[in-house]
Amino acid sequence: SGKTQQVNLVRSIGQSVQGQVTGMEAITNLAVAFVDVGSATAISNSLDFGTILKPCFDAVRLDKDGLFQTALLEPGSYTLVAEVYVRDQFKPPEYADDEPQYGGILWLNPPKLAYVGSAKVTVTTNAAPPVQIELHPWVEPAKTP
Repeated sequence: SGKTQQVNLVRSIGQSVQGQVTGMEAITNLAVAFVDVGSATAISNSLDFGTILKPCFDAVRLDKDGLFQTALLEPGSYTLVAEVYVRDQFKPPEYADDEPQYGGILWLNPPKLAYVGSAKVTVTTNAAPPVQIELHPWVEPAKTP
């Protein structure tokens, strides 16, 4: 008692899914990009992007090349959801005084969802074929009054 220990839980059965998210090469203001593995019915309309997948079976952070590989997934049907967040071109505010300003650029320029994509995949006991997810610009849904 009173001691901590790190434990990594890893599935010992299943197959990983690998692939690439296309369209990232043109993004110059990338903040973060990732692929989440959700249920087969995770994305039913455009409002579902930008929300936490429940359940989320895996989450993988992407590099600029867009390549990914998930953890082992049990056989079944899944939806892979790619979301890319960017930062606007930032211009620091101009202040009339010479006092230092605090808060940082990140606080003034948070990342925002800009590109999304999804693909359905079925995992069996055999290796899944590579998956390609094509990005498209995310349009924030109109707010109803």
